[in-house]
Amino acid sequence: MNCKPNDLAIVVRSALGTSTGLVLRCVRLSSSGGLRNPDGSFEYGPVWETDAYGPALCGTVHNLWLDADLRPLRDEPGQDETLQWAGLPKEILAESC
Repeated sequence: MNCKPNDLAIVVRSALGTSTGLVLRCVRLSSSGGLRNPDGSFEYGPVWETDAYGPALCGTVHNLWLDADLRPLRDEPGQDETLQWAGLPKEILAESC
């Protein structure tokens, strides 16, 4: 699982696309085993109840997010996901005039 109870997390994938980038708090794991997608398919996995609401199907709102769609924002040492695709920064030395 990506998140833990009380984690701040960012939505990295949203079925409707409008909630990507939303920062929320994971309150507790839901008893739900997954969520329904806009196309009617069902995506299985751990679901978090959160303190933030987003748009759902048929104009309703929800506070349920798949763990797979969230990334925790923690203040701890470790590599950022960005390093996997961007690599480490390189020092550029300026030429003296």
